[in-house]
Amino acid sequence: MENKKVYQYKTPTKTIAIAIALGVLGVGALIFGIYKMNDPIVAGLKRGEVVEKRFEPFEHREQRISVGRDGFRQTISDGQYIIMVEVPRRGGHPFQVSLPDQETFDRINVGDMFDVGPYLLPRE
Repeated sequence: MENKKVYQYKTPTKTIAIAIALGVLGVGALIFGIYKMNDPIVAGLKRGEVVEKRFEPFEHREQRISVGRDGFRQTISDGQYIIMVEVPRRGGHPFQVSLPDQETFDRINVGDMFDVGPYLLPRE
């Protein structure tokens, strides 16, 4: 019969405790990171009710020229189309939203739900 030697390594208790603590800390950091990744999405969702709608005419007609993928685009505006949106999750804080054109302004009515996330112009 062969006599096989078996080696047993004894890991110090301190090393085991440090390894467990670092593992718990790593998992905790991972969970915290995943939890916090959702905050920007929640902050961007500011949907509320349109409480006011107004048109502020310019003294003179305004000509806007924008450059995009399709080249130059020219628009002429008679004034600024503004709606006020009250967002419940922000404690009723109203947002002033400047709309790009009259067509969008006419489509929205007082009492409609509107997402101000893309605009984010808080009233001072």
